[in-house]
Order: sequence, then C-alpha cells, then structure tokens
Amino acid sequence: MAIISDIQEEEAPPPQQQAAPAAVDVDLEVLEAVLERKGGALPFLHAAIDVAHRRSDLFRDPSAVGKVTAMAAACRAQVEAEERKARDAKRKAAELEKAAAAEKERVVKAAAEKEKRESSVVTEGRVAGSSAEKDASTEVEKKEGKANKPNAGNGLDMEKYSWTQQLPEVNVNVPVPEGTKSRFVVCEIKKDHLKVGLKGQPPIIDGELHKPVKVDDCFWSIGMNHMPFTLCHAPHFRIPY
Repeated sequence: MAIISDIQEEEAPPPQQQAAPAAVDVDLEVLEAVLERKGGALPFLHAAIDVAHRRSDLFRDPSAVGKVTAMAAACRAQVEAEERKARDAKRKAAELEKAAAAEKERVVKAAAEKEKRESSVVTEGRVAGSSAEKDASTEVEKKEGKANKPNAGNGLDMEKYSWTQQLPEVNVNVPVPEGTKSRFVVCEIKKDHLKVGLKGQPPIIDGELHKPVKVDDCFWSIGMNHMPFTLCHAPHFRIPY
C-alpha cells in the first residue's frame, strides 16, 4: 500500500546573485588604477586598444574603427553638453544678479525722487505760507494803521461804525439800513461792556469797555439810516473793536 506523505519538501532557495554595482565598482577601481599608472588618458586608451587587438578579434571586424570612433564622439558630445549647461547656468546667474542690481538701483532712485518731490512740496508750502503770512500781516498792519488813525472827532472810523469823543462823553454812530425800527435794535450798555447790533444778525459791537461808563447817563436813538448813542465815561475812554 502506498503512503502519501503530507510533508512537502522545502524548496531550495535560489542561488544569490552577486550585486552588479559591486562588480562595476571593482572594475572602475581597477581601470582608475591603470589610468593613473599609465600617466594619462591617451596612454591608457592606447594600452586598452592594444589589449583588445592582441586578446580579441575586435579589429578583425571592418566596422570596429567606426564603433570606437562613435564611442569617442558620444563622449565628446556629453562633455560639450555639460559645458553648455554650465555656461547657461553661469549666464542665468549673471542675468539674475544684473536684474537684481537694476531693481535695487530703480528702487533707490524712485525713493530719492519721491523724497525730492516731497521736500519740494514742503519747501513750496513753507514759502507760500510765509508769503501768505507776510501779506496777511502787511494787510493787518495797513488796516490797523488806518483804523488806529484818529478822526476829526478824536475817535476812530471803523469798518461798520465810527465814534468821536469829548470829555466826558463818547458819541458812537452805527449805520443801519434805512427804515430800521428801534424794536429791531439790540443795544446793551453795561458798566464795562457794550453790545450793539440788529436782531437775528451778528453784533456790530460786542466787547469789554476800556473804562467803566455811567450807565444811567448813557442813551441811544434811531435815525433815518444810523443809530447814534452817547456814553458818559471817565477820561481816556476807548470803544471796543
């Protein structure tokens, strides 16, 4: 009777293959040693061709020379490609450096021009402001000089009214629209303050008096187109501007 065994024989492991890179590295080391010993590439190639001639049938093939020449041409083409790549990389680096320098110069120039424009605007503004202040000051001086010049009544002719004085009274004359009624007039005479104007409009006179007045002795009236009033005062009196 046949007996079938359930035990399977173990398969033998495949033989390990030697790594190709290790063999290549060994060959390269040998060739590099021969190259160094021969003292240069041409003597090394001459020796290699001589070995191929004596130990093989390579040169019995008429196309052998062409094949060797093709390998040399391929190596030359590879060298040219590497040199071209290096030149292109160097050129691109130079172009980038040049572009960066140009951009830096442009930024610096733009900043300088902006600063120059801003400085020019500030200078022009200062000159214009100084000129305007000078003109305004001159105008004020002219107006003040004109306003401070006493009139024939030992008073002043102001822009909206005039006044004269004689001891111990000051006569103020305020022009008003023709037909103005007293009920439209605002006239407040206090001991040390005077306010004169028309209702609903800014006061014509509104300010502190230089010297106190006698309120009970002061009076005002309304004329055709002016409003005269009299203030009784102490010496050296002055109407507020």
